[in-house]
Amino acid sequence: SDGHTFWHRMGDVGYFDREERFWYCGRKSQRVQTKAGTLFTIPVESIFNTLPQVKRTALIGVPHAGADLPVVVFDCKTKNTDKRVEADLRKISRSHSMTRSIEIFVSHSKMPVDIRHNSKILREVLTAWARKLDLPRRYGFDQLA
Repeated sequence: SDGHTFWHRMGDVGYFDREERFWYCGRKSQRVQTKAGTLFTIPVESIFNTLPQVKRTALIGVPHAGADLPVVVFDCKTKNTDKRVEADLRKISRSHSMTRSIEIFVSHSKMPVDIRHNSKILREVLTAWARKLDLPRRYGFDQLA
């Protein structure tokens, strides 16, 4: 409370713009804190979800060298399109200042979701899965650390 307004602590992050519209950015616990700054799930994913071949995406962070490496996990609408979609996602990433630092895109054929909310992606489960893939080494980030 600020003396006039009551706020509930729900773990969500958002902001009001100049026109006093509220923009939801995602869960605070799911933000990705990179060396270049903080990325929030909803704004980042909404950029990549515009690709027609993509069913859905999830932004996660893989811990590396004291920060998170941003990773976009994607699920394609059709089979055998992963490499082409990955190239398209990379192109989209470079065209937006918010996503330009994202270099790792990994396909996942079945996103883990909360059984109560099919749209609520379990990013913590994806992060644990991605850590096993040793992405920093696979994408050459160990040489940069």
